[in-house]
Amino acid sequence: MWSFVLLGILLILLIIRYYFLYYNYWCERGVTAVNPIYTFYNFTELVFMVTPRFSNLKDIYFKHQDKRYVGLFQYFRPILMVHDLDLIKKITITDFESFTNHNIYPNVLCADKLFQKNVFSMAAKDGWYELRGALTPFFTGSKLRRWYSLMQVCSTQILDYLNSCERTDYVDVRDLFERYSNDVIGSATLGVSCNSVLDRDNAFFHGCKSLADFSGMKGITYVVYSLYPRLLKIIAPSLLKSKMTNFFLQLIRENMLYRLESNIVRD
Repeated sequence: MWSFVLLGILLILLIIRYYFLYYNYWCERGVTAVNPIYTFYNFTELVFMVTPRFSNLKDIYFKHQDKRYVGLFQYFRPILMVHDLDLIKKITITDFESFTNHNIYPNVLCADKLFQKNVFSMAAKDGWYELRGALTPFFTGSKLRRWYSLMQVCSTQILDYLNSCERTDYVDVRDLFERYSNDVIGSATLGVSCNSVLDRDNAFFHGCKSLADFSGMKGITYVVYSLYPRLLKIIAPSLLKSKMTNFFLQLIRENMLYRLESNIVRD
């Protein structure tokens, strides 16, 4: 009985400590802050897919859109949400050298080879500049213009599918655009022709969808990292089933081998 009472008191004290310690972090710096209890709850909803992805962050953005920036918390980590376009330009262009380190998500620390190098979640010391330099040629003007024809093929597949539907048929628009986006990415980046709109059980589509699914244990892993990042470094969990990891690695190997044997070159 008394043990539960003590645990309850301890929990209340921890919440009070969290509230004042982390709320004061932004207040002491003269930054308008979102209530940390509110953001704690919001991030938990986001991780476990209780609400649509990033809808809570959108609500915070519009609630404080008259401010140049607002402070919030990703559990115990303070985060600055920037609204002012000129300030965003300074951070991303003018003074970018001071902001090269990205928020390190679990994908950098986990055991999955497919997740370990991600340009959106790497620090400069871990090779961000090298990876960014390797990716730059993919986004030149000429390269993007060539991608346009690949996107047209995927768009034609969508139109053919819609034209084949009866007026009374139900069409899941969200699923349709997920499949279209997946087909474009597969065709433009990996040279994989999917047409997942017609092939409803396409392995590439379902594999990509599982990469973006952070429900269940993935969501719990994310919460653990946000609360105790050092613990996650020690455990180094796998966020993707080995079967799916092997599928993507094999897909890339076979695609590279096919191009070499067939002398296929994509500029």
